[in-house]
Amino acid sequence: MPHAVTDAFSVDDTLTDGAHAAPAIAALRASHRQHEAETPNERAMRTATAARRKADPPKPVQAISARNAFMTSQLLAAVAREGTAARASSLLGRWDLYGKTGTTNDAVDAWFCGFQAARVGTVWIGYPQPKSLGERETGGGLALPVWASTMAVALKGQPASPLAPPEDGGLVKIGEDWFYNEFAGDMAIARIGLPAPAPVPVDEAASEPQTP
Repeated sequence: MPHAVTDAFSVDDTLTDGAHAAPAIAALRASHRQHEAETPNERAMRTATAARRKADPPKPVQAISARNAFMTSQLLAAVAREGTAARASSLLGRWDLYGKTGTTNDAVDAWFCGFQAARVGTVWIGYPQPKSLGERETGGGLALPVWASTMAVALKGQPASPLAPPEDGGLVKIGEDWFYNEFAGDMAIARIGLPAPAPVPVDEAASEPQTP
């Protein structure tokens, strides 16, 4: 499952621009007893897959539009700047990260999936036989620090590379927010299923001109 999630997140990478091409994957398994490398069978499968991809690289297939990939990345950037993944940006001291934490019911699984312009990775923490990791455990508390430690090495010396909007357009930036062209300005949906907020009353006394 972590490999599949990493594969999916690679679609939002600026290098694929919404296209999908299976990324190269390295695996490390950790048990509650000790840190151990992948099993011989896992290593053999990964080696065979890497050799096959090197001999016949997979051709990118457009999975989603470039502008959808960019807009999704902006949502994930907000998570990494000020949401549940803000710790990743703080630990690495960079603001070109995109990601999402995840915690399943009863904290059985703790996840962090994230990427930068040139790297994508997923960390999953859980037991081989599913059981709770602890009632206070979360993806942000368990998986995110592991991801950040790994990316600290992978991104060492790499310049900041925030994702750029697609060249073919279809998007407009208003203030700090991006919109699809067709939903910009008054065309945007401000709320769904909620009544419009009541107008703010104007203090008539305060609005009157003051005389000395």
